[in-house]
Amino acid sequence: MKYAVALERAAARFLLRLKDAKLKKRLDDAIQVLSDDPRPPACRKLAGTSDRYRIRVGDNRSEA
Repeated sequence: MKYAVALERAAARFLLRLKDAKLKKRLDDAIQVLSDDPRPPACRKLAGTSDRYRIRVGDNRSEA
């Protein structure tokens, strides 16, 4: 089953302005994986939220 991945405006802007092509590819790949599995095994629940999670991609993280 495929899921829709929506980025917050700040995250989308960050990706558009990112100059490091290797990092951008890693982040794009991680976001694509979220469309298959929105809560991969390594995700962590964000404190103080009911349904927000994060994934780590190196020293960067993304919410799912």
